[in-house]
This record gives sequence, structure tokens and C-alpha cells, in this order.
Amino acid sequence: MSVRRTHTRGFTLVELMAVVAIMAVLAIVAVASYKYYVRRARLSEAKSLLQEIKMKQEQYFSTYSQYVSTAGTEATWYPTANPPMAGGDSDKTRWDWSKLNCSSPTSTTQGWCDLGFRPSDSTYFRFVTVGWNPTKGTTPAASSYSIVTGMDFTKRWYYAVAHADFDLDGTWSDFIVTSQTNEVISINEME
Repeated sequence: MSVRRTHTRGFTLVELMAVVAIMAVLAIVAVASYKYYVRRARLSEAKSLLQEIKMKQEQYFSTYSQYVSTAGTEATWYPTANPPMAGGDSDKTRWDWSKLNCSSPTSTTQGWCDLGFRPSDSTYFRFVTVGWNPTKGTTPAASSYSIVTGMDFTKRWYYAVAHADFDLDGTWSDFIVTSQTNEVISINEME
């Protein structure tokens, strides 16, 4: 009786390399797609919150005949720091709004309390809004945004800016809405 041996054949090196190459291409496509959807979600957050500020500025104007300024200049952002969030979230790209206390506002928070703007959760953006006030003059302090410097200051005006550094590399993405525009404008959107 002869014993017949069957050889089980494994994968060749070429076959394994082809599988690895296919997996690498799929991973690259997946990462690019993920980054695209993250960017879209963050842009959506900026648009939504800036539109909320726009609505609240108009409501405030209809009551008090002036707009709210949350700071003297556009460089005074709120929140001012992004510590670890409640619940242990260590995402350093998010900004914590839980410290906004309108029962005893400070000079940094008074404008936000007057405006009635407070996101329900931490955000990827910090904000500033500067608005027309008849007692403080008709033009804002110098602005680094051409859309602001191009505004018609003979009309009532305000602008709001959302500011974020998503990958903590020092490159900021800014989104802006003004009383003289209907849409949110990207100044230097993230890559």
C-alpha cells in the first residue's frame, strides 16, 4: 500500500505582497475619506454656531438698537483656554464652554451673557463677535480680515469669527459671518 502525500500549498510571496498593497490602498482611501467627513462635520459646526450668533445679534439689536461686542478686538477669543473637558475628554482641539457663568459674568464673558449664546457642549471653535454700538463709534478696531475691512460702516454692522486649530500645528482655520453677508465665509479653511 502506498501512501500518497498531498502537499498543501501556502501563499507565495508575490500573492502576500499583492494583498498588502491592496490593503494599503484601501487604508489610504479610508483615511482620506475619514478626514473629509471630519472636515465637513467641523465646518458644519462652525456654520451652525455662527448662524446662531447672527440670529442672536439681530434679536439683541431689535431690543437694544445696538449689537453686542464680546471683546474690544477680534483677538480676544472665548473660551480663552482649552483644558481637558468634563468627563475626562482629553481632546486638546475642543473648547470648553462650561465655565461660562452668566450669574456673575466677568468682563470676558459679559458680552456672551448679554447675547445669550452658549453652546450646549464643548466646541471645536472659539469665538469673538464685534458689533456696532452708537456710543462707541461707528467703525471697529483694525481687523485682519479683508471681509471686515470691506464692510460698509455707514450702516449698522457686526461680525463674528469662529477660530480653530484642529491638528494643533499652529495653523488656524477661521470662519466669519457679518451683518452684510448671508453665508458663512471660510477665511483659511483647514487642509
